[in-house]
Amino acid sequence: LKAVLHLGQMAFYRLSVMVLEEEHDRSKLQYLMPEVYDSCDVDGDAVYSLEFHEGIQYESNEFERIIQEIDFTTAFINTEDDIRNVNIATKIEAVCEQKLRRNYKIWTNINDGSVTSFWDDSKNENICFVGFVDDVFAYDTITMPDIEKMAKTIHEIRYKKELNNKKKSWLAYCNNEYNRHSVFARALNFKYKVRLIDELYPVKKNEDFYKRFGVTSHCILVNGKETSLWKKYEHMRWNMYTRTLGYKVCSDEFLKNKGGEVAKKNVLIYKKNEYGWIEAEVPRERPKGNDEVWEKVEKEYTENVKELERRVRESALVHQDLVTFDKLPLSVQEYDSLKLTKEVVDVLMRG
Repeated sequence: LKAVLHLGQMAFYRLSVMVLEEEHDRSKLQYLMPEVYDSCDVDGDAVYSLEFHEGIQYESNEFERIIQEIDFTTAFINTEDDIRNVNIATKIEAVCEQKLRRNYKIWTNINDGSVTSFWDDSKNENICFVGFVDDVFAYDTITMPDIEKMAKTIHEIRYKKELNNKKKSWLAYCNNEYNRHSVFARALNFKYKVRLIDELYPVKKNEDFYKRFGVTSHCILVNGKETSLWKKYEHMRWNMYTRTLGYKVCSDEFLKNKGGEVAKKNVLIYKKNEYGWIEAEVPRERPKGNDEVWEKVEKEYTENVKELERRVRESALVHQDLVTFDKLPLSVQEYDSLKLTKEVVDVLMRG
């Protein structure tokens, strides 16, 4: 559900999700993701609907009635029982065949691959199996080298001007659970966006995909026309991704109080004198002379403030950027640019 909610924030599409739950109720989801609501239709924030049915017995007339009434493109089944999952999948497919539905897939979670050893794919081509223990715990699944390669390429393009900053290097940046998961999620979504763009703007004969695009400092040019559409939808994706982790938007009171706290913690930074770097208070005004030294001091101070603000956000599970795209500072909007360089497109199309 977490993956679907953020990957489904895609231009020209509206995400509609229905959850049929046998044991848990809506309150558990609300506890885990307090700012994921039943619906949201705010341009620049998120566009989705989430319908939650609790206490549904899967082997019941009520379950079959719901399946008959909805027209879906993708279903995912996981009752933690392989045989039961297969039976439910075949039941759903039977209903779909009765209704003459097409263009749908039923993804069925199976731990023990032997369960499908006598499965005839030709008869049930709309049912797909995932979750085999041998695959889930395989080295490539755990390390995700393909996604990591995509994420690293995008990261290096995104922070091209800042890679000399050790904190922006790939290893340093990903030495943080939130950052690592976030860049992987961004790369996966980027891959789907490129495929969507490929469908929206078909390639002419003998034309390279990336040559249709030119990138300005602010946004992407599609067929020579400037648009901020992709930046907006990248922010919408990030909004949903962050909310699925349990984050809430910062209140004004929180920003005011915690901002003061962060400032107090940062009155001591490092300054250089004849004895080397020592802790010192930051003066209200820059002293005359030694401009180069104080530029380093002020830069270090700014970086320290940002780092402490990040730690405060993570511990409180709040973020000030959980707003609509148009309310973001321009500098933050810039980071949502869809920079389609040859290197990025090549690695995404291969992945």
